[in-house]
Amino acid sequence: MLFTEPTFLFVFLPVLLALYFLLYFFRSPRHGNLLLAVASVLFYASGGGAFTWLILASIALNYAAALGIDRARGTPAARWLLAATVGANLLSLATFKYAGFLAMNLNGLLRALGASPVPVPAIVLPIGISFFTFHAVSYVVDVYRRDAVAQKGPVEAALYLLLFPQLIAGPIVRFTDIADQLRRPASFGAWLVGIGLNAARTQLRGTVPLTRSELRGTVPLTPQEAVEAADLAERVRAAIAELPPGQRDAVTLYYLAGLTQAEAAAHLGIPPGAVKTRLHKARASLRVRLQPLRERTMPVQMQVTDVRRAGDKHILMLAGDSHELKIWVGAPEAEAIAVLLEDVELPRPTSHHLTASLLRATGASVREVRVTRLVEHIFYADIVLADDTSVDARPSDAIALALVTGAPLLVDEAVLEATAEIDPDWADEHAAADAATDDRRVLADEALKRVSRP
Repeated sequence: MLFTEPTFLFVFLPVLLALYFLLYFFRSPRHGNLLLAVASVLFYASGGGAFTWLILASIALNYAAALGIDRARGTPAARWLLAATVGANLLSLATFKYAGFLAMNLNGLLRALGASPVPVPAIVLPIGISFFTFHAVSYVVDVYRRDAVAQKGPVEAALYLLLFPQLIAGPIVRFTDIADQLRRPASFGAWLVGIGLNAARTQLRGTVPLTRSELRGTVPLTPQEAVEAADLAERVRAAIAELPPGQRDAVTLYYLAGLTQAEAAAHLGIPPGAVKTRLHKARASLRVRLQPLRERTMPVQMQVTDVRRAGDKHILMLAGDSHELKIWVGAPEAEAIAVLLEDVELPRPTSHHLTASLLRATGASVREVRVTRLVEHIFYADIVLADDTSVDARPSDAIALALVTGAPLLVDEAVLEATAEIDPDWADEHAAADAATDDRRVLADEALKRVSRP
């Protein structure tokens, strides 16, 4: 199924949107991920047909393997399980994609030696096998490296591996880049609407590029926003101008003029695959050229990967976008966050669940949690509500509330810069945290045993 097909535009997408927003209307957004997972399976089955079993088997394998790696973390068993899982994924890819190629090359060698050739298997290539194979490998590797948390629920793991339209068109994203969305199913609403709008625009546009007003939109900018937008646009144009001519032409036609890759290829007189390659290289180059601007204007989204106990000290381990951060917290706060990460069901709601319920009861919601400052080894955080109200909070409380509500956890770049080099006075503390074996599972189990005592 393609996005331009009538079946997608007038049946699949409208029905999915209706069901998705009905769930939200009836206050059941937590079922949104299940709906998207089922829709993604149907989307793949419409084109993949008989090979749907393969991607479902891949999901089951990598979901179970990630849980096993997470349980065995820090032991040789985790490394062996990772190697076996990666090997199984790559073996599947090699079988379907390269078996015929290898057989033909082997036959060439056998003929040269005067031996009988082997049969060349006629294997049909499953749609998207390279994408979901490398997506799966990325997931289990990130879990092994503690850059991602193994998902306890199969729906979230399946959705990460199977989510359309990435399944067909890519790109491959790391689990940390989408983890917060998976914990907040309602966040996919705008994404689904965007797919429909883009597909409709493609149909309406035909081969006519979008006008400047269509690209810009109709919402007026404030004077300050206009100045910032003009400065940003100038920096982006300067970065594009420094690209090699072929990449610059592809970026201009595809991103600025609004042509499709096929239209850009026809205009440049090259194959569509060449346009895709040029765009890929251009994005990589622009990512490097614009990185300083990105770092200066955007906080870094992170997630809690672990909670550790080193002696009488407790540490939150955060990771995201190639950054790592350690935050020392009290024992009760560390235990509460460990319970949330491990999805431990306690007999009574925690104070953070109570806070989230009170916010919902008043019609408020948490938009984001941000670690904003580091002063004399003390971290400061803000809880930002949907109406832009900012509430000062201890990082441990703010982070726990983010885990309960599914709000994104952001860390200001200044904080990461301040912690980039380890203070010599804290070198021993950092080393003890890295070597600690009492992790979130240990702390969560202890909490469960304590509250379960008669």
